[in-house]
Amino acid sequence: LFAERAVAAKEIRDVEQVVFFLGKVRAADDVDVVFHRQTREEFEIGGGELGELAHGVGRIVRLDQGQQLRREDLREENEVALVVGVSGFLGLFGALGLSFLLDHLDDSFEGPADVERYLRLPTMGVVPDFKQLHGKRYSDGKALAGAGSSVYLQGNREILVTADGYSLAGEIYRGIRTALLYSCPDTPPKSVLVASAAPGEGKTVSSINVGLAFAQMGARTLLVDADLRSSRCHEVLGLSNERGLSEVLTGQSQPHEVIQATKAPQLYIMTAGSTPTNPGALLGSSKMRELLSKFCREFDHIVIDSPPTLAVNDAVMLSTMVDGVLLIVGPSISKTLVRELCSRLAHVRARILGVIMNGAEMPVGAFPSS
Repeated sequence: LFAERAVAAKEIRDVEQVVFFLGKVRAADDVDVVFHRQTREEFEIGGGELGELAHGVGRIVRLDQGQQLRREDLREENEVALVVGVSGFLGLFGALGLSFLLDHLDDSFEGPADVERYLRLPTMGVVPDFKQLHGKRYSDGKALAGAGSSVYLQGNREILVTADGYSLAGEIYRGIRTALLYSCPDTPPKSVLVASAAPGEGKTVSSINVGLAFAQMGARTLLVDADLRSSRCHEVLGLSNERGLSEVLTGQSQPHEVIQATKAPQLYIMTAGSTPTNPGALLGSSKMRELLSKFCREFDHIVIDSPPTLAVNDAVMLSTMVDGVLLIVGPSISKTLVRELCSRLAHVRARILGVIMNGAEMPVGAFPSS
């Protein structure tokens, strides 16, 4: 009897140890399968009920670990989905914010309506970037034809109007010519100063094209290169610049000695000549005013190319000697700079006739084919 009690007490203690280890297993999150297998083997004694209990303990531990792993996988999936969702949400708002920021920082003109709204000046014409248009196809499938002529085309970049009536450049600048002729209510402007706020806006080529447009209607037209600091009209037209406006203003030459005929009928040019040491003083002199008055008597139209207005004050002084000023606005020029140009011209009471948007991007189908 005492021996049986001793055996029963030992079995009870063994069961209590098993229960104790089972509680430790359930409380731990990082218990591995190997440990539970060793625990089960230690308590599989005698192959009896205690062995079956230990086998059940191992099974419970494995089930508990599987559930724990599934919970961890589910938690990781939820975390990944949350991160992806938050990233997409932040990316969307970041892209919208960047778009609004770039739009706010973009200070260039978007189109003629933007020019008229911001400057309160009429748009005389919109000139596309002919280099980008060259060879492209438009709505009816025909190639853009007559963009320029080999006679007046330099480097496939500076397109000048041609004598034929079907070139794209010719149509655009003839429209500008018409707008200029009707810009003044009483009499059309005879002398026009072409000005821009900064260099590189196409002012020189625009001056030549406007002069060509006037000459094509049979008007005797004189192009004056008054950019004594960086003249380019003679380069575009392929003419000599040995003597020009500088020599006339300094008394070294007479006007009729330096005026040259161009390849276009009725279009004449007075190039800038040599670069003087005091170009501003020469252009603002009374002799320059007298010279322009003389040209107005001898020619039907005078078109004057000038230096960038914000760089030097030459164009501002010339604006007081002409009938009107034609502003050239490039594709990337700042609205603030153009408004500063208008303020300078208004300060000397110059008459601003209108604006040409130069180098504008035009959508496909914007022009009819020839």
